[in-house]
Amino acid sequence: MLSKRVCSKRPVIIRDNYTIYLELFDNILWVHTDMINWNKETKSQYMEDLKAIHKSVLLPVRGFCKEANTKLAKFGKVTGWKIEKQIVLRTGDIAHIYYWSK
Repeated sequence: MLSKRVCSKRPVIIRDNYTIYLELFDNILWVHTDMINWNKETKSQYMEDLKAIHKSVLLPVRGFCKEANTKLAKFGKVTGWKIEKQIVLRTGDIAHIYYWSK
């Protein structure tokens, strides 16, 4: 069994237009992305990289987005992330946990 402690996010794919990070928390791999430039070619490469991550890990891969962050939510929808569940944060904000599979 893996530890439930938090591991800081680590870059796993570094491209000119984005960096994808993974962070292990509570036996779930959380995906973070720093996007620099978004276009058709970037989207295609990003989707291939997500597929590679998904195929290479045995743990669930999830994303997190506050409901108020509409730009990130739109990015998630465009790249195929689906809402798994809605949660209420300690601050009272609503957020969604997303899953990705292709």
